Amino acid sequence: MPLRRFAPALLLLLASLAALFAGLEPVPASAEAPVWQDDYKAALVTARDSDKPLFIVFRCVP
Repeated sequence: MPLRRFAPALLLLLASLAALFAGLEPVPASAEAPVWQDDYKAALVTARDSDKPLFIVFRCVP
């Protein structure tokens, strides 16, 4: 029964993590809706100017 040997350590780890995350405040959701762009170069400039990542979706449009 190896689980019985590790159960106290696992419970201590979970309790420590719970105490650590209990003190954190939630990050508020952004009120901005995402702006989808069709032009890659314009989207790249916008992402660089706003210091945000660029999310690219490749899809086949019939």
